[in-house]
Amino acid sequence: MNALSTVKPLYPGAFPETGAGESDAPYPTAPLNLTLGFDLETVQIPLEELMPSKKVPDGMMTTRKFKQIVSSVQEIGLIEPLSVIKPDPDAAGFLLLDGNLRVLALKELG
Repeated sequence: MNALSTVKPLYPGAFPETGAGESDAPYPTAPLNLTLGFDLETVQIPLEELMPSKKVPDGMMTTRKFKQIVSSVQEIGLIEPLSVIKPDPDAAGFLLLDGNLRVLALKELG
């Protein structure tokens, strides 16, 4: 009995049924039938158009963690892109979902 036979697919179509002669590998062997929850394209957005999604606690900008982020951005740049969403297509600005401290570091560095 296949160990995966009792596992129900979380995303139907992600693990297509194997036909005759195909392997029983527990990973997709054909294109996935999924919808992405994000765009694959990276875009550049001016910092002024980013709206924070949460308030940064008082004193955060003096912590060791924040200073490490500033130092990292200064030395090697922004490696991990920020996650944003356009809450209203007609309104200006983007809501920052992830990367609030990185944005503060970028603003501090000018």
